[in-house]
Amino acid sequence: MLYTINKMTENDLLSKIKSGDESILEYIYLEYRSEFLIWLSKKFNCSEEDSRDIYQVSIIIFYENIIQGKLIQLNSSLKTYLFSIGKNKMLEKLRKENIIINDLISYQNIAQLDSELLKDFEEDLVLVLDCLRHLGQKCIELITSFYYKKKSFEDIAKQMGYDSAKVARNQKYKCMNKLREQVLSKKK
Repeated sequence: MLYTINKMTENDLLSKIKSGDESILEYIYLEYRSEFLIWLSKKFNCSEEDSRDIYQVSIIIFYENIIQGKLIQLNSSLKTYLFSIGKNKMLEKLRKENIIINDLISYQNIAQLDSELLKDFEEDLVLVLDCLRHLGQKCIELITSFYYKKKSFEDIAKQMGYDSAKVARNQKYKCMNKLREQVLSKKK
């Protein structure tokens, strides 16, 4: 089987996957896995676990693109296509992680915490990040929408299903109080 696969063009491999030949997908998975993991780890200085997760997602997207007809013919090498999916997924992951960090770096805007809480910025940054993660998805979404995305309370109310801008403002106030309380309790 391996000899047959080696004689196929990359576009033939795509056709075989589209027709349901899972052995081709398995071959591709194994063929590029080690090189991908090493490349991603070096390029983005990420953990082995993150590299594996991104590779899994990249293979799934590659497969879905073929099955859904988004990828019919390669304009680059299969390796280049697969690695570019991985690069884009890693950049997306880093952007999501940095939303909270970027907001906290401009802490006057996001948290408006008392200056006494910010004596040692690095320690406080880690502490606030940890507390923010424990607030719950609704509070994180509300705080991010208001401080990072600069959305109005009217837009936030529509986005999150609140009855009015006043309710959204009140919820933000409650979330910020929860955040302050958590930070203060952990600082003691």
